[in-house]
Amino acid sequence: MKDDKTNRRIPELDGLRGCAILLVLIWHYGVGPAMAHSEIPVNAFIIRGLNLAWSGVDLFFVLSGFLIGGILLDNRTEPKYFSTFYIRRICRIIPVYAIWLGIFIAILQLVPEFTTHPSTSRLFLAPFSLWFYATFTQNIAVAWQGTFGADWFAVTWSLAIEEQFYLVLPLLIRFAPPRCFLWIVFALISAAPLIRYATVDNALAAYVLMPCRMDTLLLGVLAAYLLRHDRSRALINAHLRWIYGLFALLFSGVIYGIIAPIDLFSRPMTILGYSWIAIFYSCFMMYPFVKTEKVGLLQCMDLLSHHHS
Repeated sequence: MKDDKTNRRIPELDGLRGCAILLVLIWHYGVGPAMAHSEIPVNAFIIRGLNLAWSGVDLFFVLSGFLIGGILLDNRTEPKYFSTFYIRRICRIIPVYAIWLGIFIAILQLVPEFTTHPSTSRLFLAPFSLWFYATFTQNIAVAWQGTFGADWFAVTWSLAIEEQFYLVLPLLIRFAPPRCFLWIVFALISAAPLIRYATVDNALAAYVLMPCRMDTLLLGVLAAYLLRHDRSRALINAHLRWIYGLFALLFSGVIYGIIAPIDLFSRPMTILGYSWIAIFYSCFMMYPFVKTEKVGLLQCMDLLSHHHS
Protein backbone atom coordinates (compact mmCIF):
# COMPACT_ATOMS: atom_id res chain seq x y z
CA MET A 1 0.00 0.00 0.00
CA LYS A 2 1.25 3.49 -0.81
CA ASP A 3 2.15 5.86 1.95
CA ASP A 4 -0.42 8.66 2.18
CA LYS A 5 2.37 11.14 1.61
CA THR A 6 2.83 9.94 -1.95
CA ASN A 7 -0.70 11.08 -2.78
CA ARG A 8 -0.21 14.60 -1.42
CA ARG A 9 0.59 17.41 -3.80
CA ILE A 10 2.56 20.63 -3.67
CA PRO A 11 0.13 23.19 -5.13
CA GLU A 12 2.87 25.72 -5.95
CA LEU A 13 4.77 23.23 -8.10
CA ASP A 14 1.60 22.01 -9.78
CA GLY A 15 0.75 25.62 -10.54
CA LEU A 16 4.18 26.24 -12.07
CA ARG A 17 3.83 23.10 -14.16
CA GLY A 18 0.49 24.39 -15.40
CA CYS A 19 2.09 27.74 -16.27
CA ALA A 20 4.82 25.96 -18.23
CA ILE A 21 2.24 23.97 -20.18
CA LEU A 22 0.23 27.12 -20.91
CA LEU A 23 3.31 29.00 -22.13
CA VAL A 24 4.29 26.17 -24.46
CA LEU A 25 0.78 25.95 -25.89
CA ILE A 26 0.62 29.72 -26.41
CA TRP A 27 3.95 29.69 -28.23
CA HIS A 28 3.21 26.75 -30.52
CA TYR A 29 -0.43 27.45 -31.29
CA GLY A 30 -0.60 31.23 -30.90
CA VAL A 31 2.56 33.27 -31.20
CA GLY A 32 4.46 30.92 -33.54
CA PRO A 33 1.76 30.67 -36.23
CA ALA A 34 1.01 34.41 -35.98
CA MET A 35 4.68 35.28 -36.52
CA ALA A 36 5.05 32.78 -39.36
CA HIS A 37 1.95 33.95 -41.23
CA SER A 38 1.77 37.70 -41.58
CA GLU A 39 -1.74 37.44 -43.02
CA ILE A 40 -3.09 36.45 -39.59
CA PRO A 41 -4.41 39.68 -38.00
CA VAL A 42 -2.93 39.76 -34.49
CA ASN A 43 -2.23 42.85 -32.42
CA ALA A 44 1.53 43.50 -32.37
CA PHE A 45 1.34 44.47 -28.69
CA ILE A 46 -0.08 41.03 -27.82
CA ILE A 47 2.66 39.29 -29.79
CA ARG A 48 5.32 41.35 -28.03
CA GLY A 49 3.81 40.59 -24.62
CA LEU A 50 4.07 36.88 -25.35
CA ASN A 51 7.54 37.10 -26.84
CA LEU A 52 9.06 34.86 -24.16
CA ALA A 53 6.33 32.22 -24.17
CA TRP A 54 8.89 29.83 -25.68
CA SER A 55 10.60 29.79 -22.26
CA GLY A 56 7.85 27.53 -20.92
CA VAL A 57 10.12 24.62 -21.84
CA ASP A 58 12.88 26.21 -19.73
CA LEU A 59 10.50 26.30 -16.78
CA PHE A 60 9.90 22.59 -17.38
CA PHE A 61 13.66 21.99 -17.30
CA VAL A 62 14.04 23.85 -14.00
CA LEU A 63 11.13 21.96 -12.43
CA SER A 64 12.46 18.66 -13.72
CA GLY A 65 15.92 19.30 -12.30
CA PHE A 66 14.39 20.36 -8.99
CA LEU A 67 12.10 17.36 -8.57
CA ILE A 68 14.16 14.55 -10.07
CA GLY A 69 17.44 15.96 -8.76
CA GLY A 70 15.83 16.10 -5.32
CA ILE A 71 14.82 12.45 -5.52
CA LEU A 72 18.38 11.48 -6.43
CA LEU A 73 19.84 13.59 -3.62
CA ASP A 74 17.50 11.99 -1.09
CA ASN A 75 18.44 8.47 -2.17
CA ARG A 76 22.10 8.81 -3.16
CA THR A 77 23.27 6.23 -0.60
CA GLU A 78 20.56 3.63 -1.29
CA PRO A 79 21.86 0.22 -2.49
CA LYS A 80 19.40 0.10 -5.42
CA TYR A 81 19.91 3.74 -6.31
CA PHE A 82 20.55 3.28 -10.05
CA SER A 83 18.15 0.43 -10.76
CA THR A 84 15.25 2.09 -8.94
CA PHE A 85 15.77 5.41 -10.69
CA TYR A 86 16.15 4.03 -14.20
CA ILE A 87 13.30 1.53 -13.90
CA ARG A 88 10.98 4.33 -12.79
CA ARG A 89 12.26 6.59 -15.55
CA ILE A 90 11.74 3.90 -18.19
CA CYS A 91 8.22 3.15 -16.94
CA ARG A 92 7.30 6.83 -17.07
CA ILE A 93 8.69 7.64 -20.51
CA ILE A 94 9.11 4.60 -22.73
CA PRO A 95 5.53 3.18 -22.97
CA VAL A 96 3.88 6.42 -24.13
CA TYR A 97 6.84 7.36 -26.30
CA ALA A 98 6.92 3.90 -27.93
CA ILE A 99 3.20 4.18 -28.73
CA TRP A 100 3.76 7.62 -30.29
CA LEU A 101 6.66 6.27 -32.36
CA GLY A 102 4.64 3.17 -33.32
CA ILE A 103 1.68 5.26 -34.53
CA PHE A 104 4.05 7.32 -36.68
CA ILE A 105 5.53 4.21 -38.30
CA ALA A 106 2.09 2.64 -38.79
CA ILE A 107 0.76 5.73 -40.57
CA LEU A 108 3.79 5.84 -42.87
CA GLN A 109 3.28 2.19 -43.79
CA LEU A 110 -0.52 1.85 -43.80
CA VAL A 111 -1.90 5.30 -44.64
CA PRO A 112 0.75 6.91 -46.87
CA GLU A 113 -1.75 9.44 -48.25
CA PHE A 114 -1.54 11.25 -44.90
CA THR A 115 2.04 12.20 -45.78
CA THR A 116 0.93 14.07 -48.91
CA HIS A 117 -2.42 15.56 -47.86
CA PRO A 118 -2.09 19.37 -47.40
CA SER A 119 -3.62 19.33 -43.92
CA THR A 120 -1.38 16.58 -42.49
CA SER A 121 1.77 16.48 -44.62
CA ARG A 122 3.81 18.72 -42.25
CA LEU A 123 3.44 16.11 -39.52
CA PHE A 124 5.40 13.62 -41.62
CA LEU A 125 7.56 15.85 -43.83
CA ALA A 126 11.35 15.32 -43.70
CA PRO A 127 11.64 13.08 -40.61
CA PHE A 128 15.02 12.11 -39.26
CA SER A 129 16.20 8.52 -39.29
CA LEU A 130 14.08 6.49 -36.87
CA TRP A 131 17.28 5.61 -35.03
CA PHE A 132 17.53 9.20 -33.80
CA TYR A 133 14.01 9.02 -32.36
CA ALA A 134 14.52 5.55 -30.91
CA THR A 135 17.71 6.56 -29.10
CA PHE A 136 16.58 10.00 -27.90
CA THR A 137 19.22 11.74 -29.99
CA GLN A 138 16.88 13.74 -32.23
CA ASN A 139 18.20 16.96 -30.70
CA ILE A 140 21.60 16.10 -32.19
CA ALA A 141 19.93 15.62 -35.57
CA VAL A 142 18.24 19.02 -35.16
CA ALA A 143 21.60 20.70 -34.56
CA TRP A 144 23.25 18.78 -37.37
CA GLN A 145 20.60 19.27 -40.06
CA GLY A 146 19.35 22.70 -39.01
CA THR A 147 15.70 21.67 -38.87
CA PHE A 148 13.32 20.15 -36.31
CA GLY A 149 12.36 17.41 -38.77
CA ALA A 150 8.82 16.07 -38.98
CA ASP A 151 6.36 18.05 -36.88
CA TRP A 152 5.11 14.77 -35.37
CA PHE A 153 8.32 14.63 -33.32
CA ALA A 154 9.43 18.27 -33.42
CA VAL A 155 8.76 18.97 -29.73
CA THR A 156 10.65 15.87 -28.55
CA TRP A 157 14.02 17.62 -28.75
CA SER A 158 13.45 18.73 -25.15
CA LEU A 159 12.68 15.16 -24.07
CA ALA A 160 15.96 14.08 -25.67
CA ILE A 161 17.83 16.70 -23.63
CA GLU A 162 16.26 15.42 -20.42
CA GLU A 163 16.98 11.77 -21.15
CA GLN A 164 20.61 12.55 -21.96
CA PHE A 165 20.92 14.67 -18.83
CA TYR A 166 19.50 11.91 -16.63
CA LEU A 167 22.07 9.47 -17.91
CA VAL A 168 24.74 11.69 -16.33
CA LEU A 169 23.14 13.29 -13.27
CA PRO A 170 22.73 10.07 -11.21
CA LEU A 171 26.46 9.41 -11.64
CA LEU A 172 27.33 12.94 -10.51
CA ILE A 173 25.13 12.79 -7.42
CA ARG A 174 26.22 9.28 -6.46
CA PHE A 175 29.98 9.61 -6.89
CA ALA A 176 30.85 13.30 -6.50
CA PRO A 177 32.41 13.94 -3.08
CA PRO A 178 29.88 15.88 -0.97
CA ARG A 179 32.38 18.67 -0.32
CA CYS A 180 32.95 19.10 -4.05
CA PHE A 181 29.39 18.67 -5.27
CA LEU A 182 28.42 22.35 -5.17
CA TRP A 183 31.63 23.41 -6.89
CA ILE A 184 31.09 20.87 -9.65
CA VAL A 185 27.49 22.03 -10.15
CA PHE A 186 28.56 25.69 -10.27
CA ALA A 187 31.31 24.84 -12.75
CA LEU A 188 28.90 22.99 -15.04
CA ILE A 189 26.33 25.79 -14.84
CA SER A 190 29.03 28.30 -15.75
CA ALA A 191 30.29 26.11 -18.58
CA ALA A 192 26.96 26.05 -20.44
CA PRO A 193 27.04 29.73 -21.58
CA LEU A 194 30.66 29.24 -22.66
CA ILE A 195 29.67 26.22 -24.74
CA ARG A 196 26.83 28.22 -26.27
CA TYR A 197 29.30 31.00 -27.07
CA ALA A 198 31.51 28.46 -28.83
CA THR A 199 28.53 27.29 -30.91
CA VAL A 200 26.97 30.72 -31.45
CA ASP A 201 27.37 30.42 -35.22
CA ASN A 202 24.88 27.56 -34.99
CA ALA A 203 22.19 29.11 -32.79
CA LEU A 204 19.92 26.09 -33.20
CA ALA A 205 22.64 23.82 -31.82
CA ALA A 206 23.09 26.17 -28.85
CA TYR A 207 19.38 25.85 -28.19
CA VAL A 208 18.87 22.08 -28.48
CA LEU A 209 22.10 20.35 -27.41
CA MET A 210 22.22 19.02 -23.85
CA PRO A 211 25.62 20.50 -22.85
CA CYS A 212 24.37 23.90 -24.02
CA ARG A 213 21.20 23.69 -21.90
CA MET A 214 22.47 21.82 -18.85
CA ASP A 215 22.60 25.03 -16.82
CA THR A 216 18.79 25.24 -16.82
CA LEU A 217 18.40 21.69 -15.49
CA LEU A 218 21.28 22.04 -13.04
CA LEU A 219 19.82 25.23 -11.58
CA GLY A 220 16.80 23.15 -10.58
CA VAL A 221 19.14 20.57 -9.04
CA LEU A 222 20.99 23.36 -7.23
CA ALA A 223 17.72 24.68 -5.79
CA ALA A 224 16.84 21.19 -4.53
CA TYR A 225 20.28 20.88 -2.91
CA LEU A 226 20.13 24.29 -1.20
CA LEU A 227 16.70 23.66 0.27
CA ARG A 228 17.83 20.34 1.72
CA HIS A 229 20.69 21.74 3.80
CA ASP A 230 20.24 23.70 7.00
CA ARG A 231 23.27 25.93 6.42
CA SER A 232 22.21 27.09 2.97
CA ARG A 233 18.57 27.58 4.07
CA ALA A 234 19.72 29.67 7.02
CA LEU A 235 21.96 31.72 4.73
CA ILE A 236 19.10 32.37 2.32
CA ASN A 237 16.71 33.36 5.11
CA ALA A 238 19.33 35.66 6.63
CA HIS A 239 19.75 37.56 3.36
CA LEU A 240 16.20 37.65 2.01
CA ARG A 241 16.48 41.33 1.08
CA TRP A 242 19.39 40.57 -1.20
CA ILE A 243 17.46 37.64 -2.64
CA TYR A 244 14.49 39.89 -3.35
CA GLY A 245 16.82 42.42 -4.96
CA LEU A 246 18.27 39.72 -7.18
CA PHE A 247 14.78 38.58 -8.12
CA ALA A 248 13.79 42.16 -9.00
CA LEU A 249 16.88 42.49 -11.19
CA LEU A 250 16.14 39.20 -12.93
CA PHE A 251 12.50 40.19 -13.41
CA SER A 252 13.52 43.52 -14.95
CA GLY A 253 15.66 41.59 -17.43
CA VAL A 254 12.71 39.40 -18.33
CA ILE A 255 10.54 42.50 -18.85
CA TYR A 256 13.24 43.98 -21.07
CA GLY A 257 13.30 40.76 -23.09
CA ILE A 258 9.55 41.14 -23.62
CA ILE A 259 9.57 44.83 -24.48
CA ALA A 260 12.74 44.89 -26.63
CA PRO A 261 11.95 42.17 -27.89
CA ILE A 262 15.01 39.92 -27.99
CA ASP A 263 14.81 37.11 -30.53
CA LEU A 264 15.00 33.51 -29.34
CA PHE A 265 18.11 32.80 -31.45
CA SER A 266 19.82 36.18 -31.11
CA ARG A 267 23.39 36.29 -29.82
CA PRO A 268 22.54 37.98 -26.46
CA MET A 269 19.73 35.51 -25.78
CA THR A 270 21.80 32.52 -26.85
CA ILE A 271 24.86 33.35 -24.75
CA LEU A 272 23.33 34.83 -21.58
CA GLY A 273 19.55 35.02 -21.98
CA TYR A 274 18.85 31.32 -21.47
CA SER A 275 20.78 31.34 -18.19
CA TRP A 276 19.14 34.59 -17.07
CA ILE A 277 15.64 33.19 -17.61
CA ALA A 278 16.58 29.90 -15.90
CA ILE A 279 17.89 31.72 -12.81
CA PHE A 280 14.68 33.78 -12.72
CA TYR A 281 12.52 30.66 -12.88
CA SER A 282 14.65 28.95 -10.21
CA CYS A 283 14.24 31.88 -7.79
CA PHE A 284 10.52 32.03 -8.54
CA MET A 285 10.18 28.29 -7.88
CA MET A 286 12.08 28.47 -4.57
CA TYR A 287 10.05 31.37 -3.19
CA PRO A 288 7.27 29.32 -1.49
CA PHE A 289 9.84 27.16 0.28
CA VAL A 290 12.08 30.03 1.35
CA LYS A 291 9.10 31.82 2.88
CA THR A 292 7.99 28.74 4.81
CA GLU A 293 8.86 28.46 8.48
CA LYS A 294 11.34 25.77 9.51
CA VAL A 295 8.83 23.06 10.44
CA GLY A 296 6.73 23.70 7.38
CA LEU A 297 9.81 23.71 5.18
CA LEU A 298 10.92 20.35 6.48
CA GLN A 299 7.45 19.00 5.73
CA CYS A 300 7.76 20.40 2.21
CA MET A 301 11.09 18.62 1.82
CA ASP A 302 9.42 15.42 2.94
CA LEU A 303 6.77 15.92 0.28
CA LEU A 304 9.39 16.63 -2.35
CA SER A 305 11.08 13.33 -1.64
CA HIS A 306 7.86 11.57 -2.69
CA HIS A 307 6.60 13.96 -5.35
CA HIS A 308 8.28 12.12 -8.24
CA SER A 309 8.25 8.62 -6.76
